[in-house]
Amino acid sequence: MEISVPSILACSFSLTILTCILYIILKKDQFISKIGIFTVYLIGIFIIVRSCLPFDFYYFHLTHTFFSDDFLPFLQNIGRITIDPLQNNDKYQITISTLILFVWFSVAGILFVMKLAGFISYQIKLCKIYSPSSPQVSRIFSDALQTVFPKTSPNCTLIKLNTISTPASFGIIHHYILLPDIDFSEKELYCIFVHELLHIKNHDVAFKLLLDLSLVIHWWNIFIFKFLPGLLHHVQELYVDYWVSHYISKEEKACYLSGIHKTLKYTQKYMSKNVSAGTLCTFSSNKQIIQRFSFILNPCTRYRSLPAIITMVFLFVLSFSYVIEPFNLPDYDENGENVFYMNDNNSFFIFNNGSYDLYVDGEYMGNLKEIPDTFMDLPVYSNPK
Repeated sequence: MEISVPSILACSFSLTILTCILYIILKKDQFISKIGIFTVYLIGIFIIVRSCLPFDFYYFHLTHTFFSDDFLPFLQNIGRITIDPLQNNDKYQITISTLILFVWFSVAGILFVMKLAGFISYQIKLCKIYSPSSPQVSRIFSDALQTVFPKTSPNCTLIKLNTISTPASFGIIHHYILLPDIDFSEKELYCIFVHELLHIKNHDVAFKLLLDLSLVIHWWNIFIFKFLPGLLHHVQELYVDYWVSHYISKEEKACYLSGIHKTLKYTQKYMSKNVSAGTLCTFSSNKQIIQRFSFILNPCTRYRSLPAIITMVFLFVLSFSYVIEPFNLPDYDENGENVFYMNDNNSFFIFNNGSYDLYVDGEYMGNLKEIPDTFMDLPVYSNPK
């Protein structure tokens, strides 16, 4: 198992294809209903896992190399062009490929440090906050905790903040449920707690951290950087909504929708200054909000589809099966002698006094009495003399 530029590029290309598949599925409610919400959620997990594994697997005979004869060698030749930033200073000359790799890893390193520092600082900030809840809110939270975790409850702290615009869950080992300064009713609050506890149960915060890692690796792929986070967030919300709908009664669904609606209005008003972690809802497109409301009122009757799951497992494994590398022919053999490559564009024969003079790249290479079968495709010209 190795990581290389071709393996990263193959991973990025596979992610683009898988992201397009996920986008098409989410585009139509019928697709989600047909394959089941768990299948859609599983596709999201496959995408996150694949994005964090930009490796080839030659050792397991899974990955095969495919060679490009024209396009990649052309790019490789461009990458070999030397740049002299200090003008006529051979000591500081660099190639374009070296410069690209430097920019790639520099931006990735900066993004990684920023995201890691942001997560740690927010964790430290939450640890220092003392936000006691009223007995009424504590009771509602305890009821929701018993609903989602009837056996063993996770370490979880409830904090109310006026610096966020939507309820959110945060943390890996010790979990936090964050409440904004919104006046929710008791039933709305119960549904919101169930929603956030389900995020904790599904380890969605951990998956979001893995998504951040993938964005660090593939920051240069605008398609992934721009579209993938929103799609995966929407998938997580749809999956949690599915289970919330099974935990609450039909009457409580109206309260759940009311809580989401209040949060949306508050988010639209304070979105510019309030930033949240793993959220109940974000300022999504109207179509995504309508889709969520539709599946809350009428949950998918099918939870999973075995043929769809098998297909996605196949595509997931297939995404590791290839890397594309430039095809380069050696200039020297094992003895250090020049190697010449002949084709009808650079080689030809001249018929001269009963024998054939061979020319390669305009240079005379020798005289042959007969043309070998392997060279029969080369053009033959007559000596005008």
